[in-house]
Amino acid sequence: MRDLKNILIVRTDRIGDVVLTIPAIRAVKKAFPNARVTVWVAAMTKDLVSGLSFVDEVITEDLKTGWFGYMRLVMELMQRKFDCAIIYHTKRRTNMACALAGIPMRLGYLNDKGGKFLTHPIKDERHLGLKHESLYCLQLLEALDIHSNDVALQLPFQPEAEAWVQDLFDK
Repeated sequence: MRDLKNILIVRTDRIGDVVLTIPAIRAVKKAFPNARVTVWVAAMTKDLVSGLSFVDEVITEDLKTGWFGYMRLVMELMQRKFDCAIIYHTKRRTNMACALAGIPMRLGYLNDKGGKFLTHPIKDERHLGLKHESLYCLQLLEALDIHSNDVALQLPFQPEAEAWVQDLFDK
């Protein structure tokens, strides 16, 4: 496996899915400690990954901006010159954005939702429910020769949230 320097992890779906992907994000940074790890999430889940020590940057997309916003995001991804995209939320729009951005290695689940845009499609067995979602997320990384069973969940504490809670208890 070549040495990756600039990795994009895509998980633009719901809160629970993002939380259950955190062990995989940590495993990526552990396997490539010198790589820049950027996570693309929905705006509503940004605080779930912002502040994690193994996440260098978080990007979001404003879905209200339509086609122009989507193309602006594609251009942003292109300018960042990622070497690899690990796409957990396998949808046409995410797979196609990574392909249009010219990301040379695009790893994700092969399905009818844009799987043809992947360079490293992995058979999607999540619907079988044989494993916990965190284990499926880690299993996807085996294509990068990353092997981990560490499913410990971890969430960052935002300073504003801590201040709010402290204020609540001080009253």
